[in-house]
Amino acid sequence: MHLPQPLLRAIFKKRLNRFLGLAELEDNEVEVYIPNPGRLQELLVPGATIYIHENPKPGRKTRFDLILVEADGVLVSIDSRMPNRLFEEALEQGALKGFEGFHLEGREVQFDGSRIDFLLEGPRPMLVEVKSCTLVEEGCALFPDAPTERGRRHLRNLTYRPRGFEAAIVFIIQRGDAVKFRPNSRLDPEFTEALRGPIGAGWRSTPTYPMSPLNRSRLSMRFPSRYLINANVDSIGLRYLSFYVKSLGEGALDYGNDF
Repeated sequence: MHLPQPLLRAIFKKRLNRFLGLAELEDNEVEVYIPNPGRLQELLVPGATIYIHENPKPGRKTRFDLILVEADGVLVSIDSRMPNRLFEEALEQGALKGFEGFHLEGREVQFDGSRIDFLLEGPRPMLVEVKSCTLVEEGCALFPDAPTERGRRHLRNLTYRPRGFEAAIVFIIQRGDAVKFRPNSRLDPEFTEALRGPIGAGWRSTPTYPMSPLNRSRLSMRFPSRYLINANVDSIGLRYLSFYVKSLGEGALDYGNDF
């Protein structure tokens, strides 16, 4: 997947609200749109190196979009819209084991009072919710980075889906330094508890598997199957957000002591 070009190096100064930040670009202060309502407290810290894209469309309040942030030498995509696009790309390429024979039927599907990201058609209809994960601690990706009632509601919706429907939740880790995933029970124990339902309610489960590389990236696998999807930024040209599939073994999914 292509990142918007060109990307301009800037310094993050502070967050003004959920969607607006202040940055320093070539000795000038500029406001930047933050396409992610999450807290991102470990990423959007004063002095952090960020990469922004000029997008001077009519009617916009800001000229720039915040695309990447550098954290401990790792480039992190913070655009919460990217994971859905990556999932669609992976589905079209046939890159996700367990989704063979499925194709996209609808986006933002109304279901039981919520909007579910995707409806797939195949051997059976499947509802898919995609989540963006940017928090990584000591190689472990954690979701969420703040309490999420919306996330808990989506899990309930999918757990109690109509008979004949399959369901999947896909966590896309928008950085390349995670080697396992864990629901963040410290910040949202209710979300962790809600994941118990899918594990025991007939969600799709496939074994770990090796696959050939796609483009350039670090690793991938999916949950609740035994793989995660890690997005990785092309650190040389800052042009691509891509991934490949690699078997990580059962340890890739870490439920934590409380799960």
